[in-house]
Amino acid sequence: DNHWRELIQKYDPSILWADIGSPNNFDAVRLIADFYNQNPEGVVNNRHKMSFAAPTGAPGTVLHHDFTTPEYQVLEDIAEEKWETVRGIGLSFGYNQNEGDEEYLSENELVDMFIDIVSKNGNLLLNIGPDRYGNIPPQQKEVLQGFGAWVKINGEALFGTRPWKQASASGVNNERVRFTSKGDKVYMLLLDPAEDGLEISNFPIEAIHNIKSLSTGSAVDFSLDNGNLTLVGSFNSSVAYAFELIIK
Repeated sequence: DNHWRELIQKYDPSILWADIGSPNNFDAVRLIADFYNQNPEGVVNNRHKMSFAAPTGAPGTVLHHDFTTPEYQVLEDIAEEKWETVRGIGLSFGYNQNEGDEEYLSENELVDMFIDIVSKNGNLLLNIGPDRYGNIPPQQKEVLQGFGAWVKINGEALFGTRPWKQASASGVNNERVRFTSKGDKVYMLLLDPAEDGLEISNFPIEAIHNIKSLSTGSAVDFSLDNGNLTLVGSFNSSVAYAFELIIK
């Protein structure tokens, strides 16, 4: 309790993030109430365990939270309640000298996972593990720098966005497609680009005025006929693409 209160009072955090829960006799209700009183805009994850009378009057145990925190998992579809995937670049939290490249996410895998999570109303909490000298291992640094370079160009389609009316669609060759939105803008993110373009049947938008590639800033040739969207062009099959859809 003293540790929590020192963190809250001295550093005024926006997030009260617990890991493995509280001891049975710990008064998490009072702690969280005091946190909210100091920071009404603060949020709490779902790992603060607390027991009190359920609304029916029967004893019950609930997990009070503003968002949930699945580990190494991504939800299947959009969740109304905010959530946050928690994982490391590799299979460990913290540095693990026995992990090699095969255990680490690649740059493209990290980009794809981030897109998938954001399209479903999630955040990504990614653990970075410095070695015993405080250095970021070269393998982790390479992944982060590649991810950062992609986000610098395409981040408009992810940061500050909200889920669209649906999270995903599939191309006729099972290409993975994700959607996000920001105000009246809709973004389409292609996780499996093909060098010969993309075709999506039963596309969920009836009319599109223009499609712009965020990586080039240029319009993309397309056709939309009877619910079938076709993107015309040559794409690098090893990197995800983000597009802004200008809807009529």
